Amino acid sequence: MATQKQSEQARTVYESLCAALDGNDWHYKRDDEELTVSLTIHGDDLPMDIIARVDAEHMLVSVYSKLGFDVPEDKRVDMAAAVCAANWGMVDGSFDYTLTSGALFYRVAASYRDSLIGGELLDYMVNIVCGTVDNYNDKFFMICKGVLSLKDFIAQERG
Repeated sequence: MATQKQSEQARTVYESLCAALDGNDWHYKRDDEELTVSLTIHGDDLPMDIIARVDAEHMLVSVYSKLGFDVPEDKRVDMAAAVCAANWGMVDGSFDYTLTSGALFYRVAASYRDSLIGGELLDYMVNIVCGTVDNYNDKFFMICKGVLSLKDFIAQERG
């Protein structure tokens, strides 16, 4: 359970997050009790659902997106390898993949323990999630549909 000080600091980070989104004219839903915002972004191809959450107890802000499809059972091992290849060169964030369900997420997180988080970092976090998911969601979807082979995906990643 978060202390009063942690709760107050989390509220400050949450308000900074909302201000950063407002500053970019993003349209989002607020959940002030859960310190969570959600928004849908339309990228180059598939829509992206983005969630940003401030965790008072762990003093962490995270932004993540569940890709809009689950990986079919016959493609789950290929997707595991594709996710490893995609994550290899990433500087910020990573794909999280659940082999048993086929659920695929991208997330980035930052701790604000003993520090202040500004709007620029929060804006960056939202934008890196949007950009990365937009870059990979169609490729991962094509792997699921058998249109893109794992071998070709890895060759593109090595590029």
